[in-house]
Amino acid sequence: MAGSPAASHAGGAQLRISRFYFLASDADFRPIVFILNPQSGSEREYRVKHWGLGAALGLAMVASTALAQDKPELLGSYRDWFAYAVGKGADRQCYVLSEPKQKEPAAMKRDQVFFLISTWPGKKVTDEPSIVPGYSYKEGSKVQVQVGADKFDFFTKNDGGSGGAWMDDPAQERRLVDALKRGAAFSITGIPDRGALTRDNYSLSGISAALQRVAAACK
Repeated sequence: MAGSPAASHAGGAQLRISRFYFLASDADFRPIVFILNPQSGSEREYRVKHWGLGAALGLAMVASTALAQDKPELLGSYRDWFAYAVGKGADRQCYVLSEPKQKEPAAMKRDQVFFLISTWPGKKVTDEPSIVPGYSYKEGSKVQVQVGADKFDFFTKNDGGSGGAWMDDPAQERRLVDALKRGAAFSITGIPDRGALTRDNYSLSGISAALQRVAAACK
């Protein structure tokens, strides 16, 4: 999630906004943005924390995309994990997400931070992990996810002031998801373009039930 796929991303396709909409239940009317994975074509959600309504409308014009009519449906909350679905037919996508229990350095200013696992049957994508760090990554840096003694590398891409991270080997994606299901907690370390190394600690309580709900909703 011949040659090095990560190397081709570094000099190849850029992240691009595919669509966005407003989450009606959000009191601040903050926009939800979906950004395409440069490798698989699947999307990840990014909730813009500081933009106002006018800025979001400007984004719509720049992105030249239609305002999506579908809003994410909360399929269920499972302790520290949440399951969502959005879209219909070939565009239907389901995902689970969680926020860190602890972020280090605690004083660092960041946008919202998420770990997501997405399934998009129309793109033949199943259980694709991705990371929203709440900042821009150092160019060319790697992110490391650790579950127990197991470590997994993610490649990084930035779009403006926002970073994203994915894996470039589907077999490793499956290994990671299996490890997450068996674990109790995991951590993510990343390198911002400015500032010290970050470490985010997540709970895995509820992840298996959330993934089961997504599997049933996105077949």
